[in-house]
Amino acid sequence: MFKKFDNVSKISLISFFSSLYFYLPILTIYYQQKSLNFVQINSLWGIITGTIFLAEIPTGLIADKIGRKFSIIISLSLQLIGEILFLFAQNYLFFIIISIIAGIGFAFQSGCSQALVYDTLKEQKREKEMKKAAGSIGSFFQAGHVLGALASSFIVSQITQTRIVLAILLTVVSVGISLLISLLLKEPKIKYEHTEKNPLEIISQSFSLIKQNSSLKKIILLGIFTTPFAGYLRNFHPPYFQLAGISPYWLGLTLGQGE
Repeated sequence: MFKKFDNVSKISLISFFSSLYFYLPILTIYYQQKSLNFVQINSLWGIITGTIFLAEIPTGLIADKIGRKFSIIISLSLQLIGEILFLFAQNYLFFIIISIIAGIGFAFQSGCSQALVYDTLKEQKREKEMKKAAGSIGSFFQAGHVLGALASSFIVSQITQTRIVLAILLTVVSVGISLLISLLLKEPKIKYEHTEKNPLEIISQSFSLIKQNSSLKKIILLGIFTTPFAGYLRNFHPPYFQLAGISPYWLGLTLGQGE
């Protein structure tokens, strides 16, 4: 896969480093240290999900204008800003702002990576390899989550402010690396066709389609109620470890195995 350092290889590395989070296993404990309660903590993932939903169409329109490469760069820039701000956040409002930034960033990248990879392969007359490329990129993304969680067991083996800050700083570095790699991406010469429409018209058509299609309503509701749920359950994981007197060392190991 890495014989030629093309867009597929770069997106794979971007997926790896942008998912290499070293503080996720102790995230709830960190929030609690900042005086957030469980309602506030759980609401943050809901805010991210809601922001993605609201920003999907506007960011898609912008992506059509500026191209997929720059959309990915903007997405990773927002992710990096969010991680840097995370170091200085002291209250619930600050974390809400970070969640909104994260949601907009995720919305910017939605679909852009896949479209860029497909057109890159098409340009090289290798479009039949799209499934293989998507599988490899997904593997790198998952590997980042797993390795980040496992490394957390050693980095945050003790719940101290110094250790937590170190884990966040390493995550900032990791996301920064993914941003640097994104600057090396090449926009495929193949032009993707799209009809120019008024943003309000697109939003109106979207809501009309949802209103008229009962199956689509069910799919959307299923996503709304299930997507945040996994995040909510994960938030309860670290505090129960603490209550049971289990060493923080096992938090990352168990989360890594679960991934």
